[in-house]
Amino acid sequence: RAIARRDQEQVARWQLVRDRVGQAELREDLIHFADLVAAFLCSDAYQHLIQAISAIPKDMLDMTEIYRNGPDRTHRLLTDYLAVVAKQRLLQCAEPKAGAELLMESFSALHT
Repeated sequence: RAIARRDQEQVARWQLVRDRVGQAELREDLIHFADLVAAFLCSDAYQHLIQAISAIPKDMLDMTEIYRNGPDRTHRLLTDYLAVVAKQRLLQCAEPKAGAELLMESFSALHT
């Protein structure tokens, strides 16, 4: 649990939303975010997290909490960011939630 909590805290530090974003910042932010996600997915810390989760007895494993504090939090962060930049007309994204899902799937595909 300590490993999972530490990695969840790392994800919690990822930030995207700024008060005002321009075209240059949009590109910079998305590249930076993708780099952070890729670095995490390729890290020893991620491997240790997966090993720790697999070592926890199934009846004690709270996958809901792990999902909520990891992938779901990342998805919400990205959704919020896409909504902001779409509202500022820097990006055409009629459905920020679906756009965030697509970006996250792309990040995962790069990892595998």
